[in-house]
Amino acid sequence: MFFEKTYYLVPTEAGLKPCSLFVEALRIANKVAIGKMILRNKEYVVALRAFKKGIALHTLFYKDEVKDINELDEIRKLVVVSKEELELAKILISQLTNEDF
Repeated sequence: MFFEKTYYLVPTEAGLKPCSLFVEALRIANKVAIGKMILRNKEYVVALRAFKKGIALHTLFYKDEVKDINELDEIRKLVVVSKEELELAKILISQLTNEDF
């Protein structure tokens, strides 16, 4: 599954018990629910999954929106990175890394 965006759902007071039941059933079954949602006049395929004490709703990419990993090899062949560039990039990453984050 390839997530596009994530939303955390909070039920209304009236939906608290059915939502809790649904979350616990998903958790016990170790499953996700797949469905459709319309947001801002656009239809999305979504996955609902138990997350901590609630539900996470993930919008998913359609198959044609996801590139085949093998296509990356063809693109990478077009780029040549020198040893010096790589060393400079490693130094930059090292200097900008914050271990306290």
